[in-house]
Amino acid sequence: MDGFRLVKLNEVIRQVDIVITCTGNKNVVTREHLDRMKNSCIVCNMGHSNTEIDVVSAGTCVGSGGDARG
Repeated sequence: MDGFRLVKLNEVIRQVDIVITCTGNKNVVTREHLDRMKNSCIVCNMGHSNTEIDVVSAGTCVGSGGDARG
């Protein structure tokens, strides 16, 4: 991916403002990631499946002010 610096989510999760998944894999964003994110972080899935983000945990996170949809 020319021009893009690839990093692991665990390395930057406390710093990012937006997390977008489009991998087609399961459990890309876990409860552990959600717990470490900024309170204002926006998380969305651009894929066709609702298994990339742990939406059950997203709806129960402390400080969750958003809408967790599966």
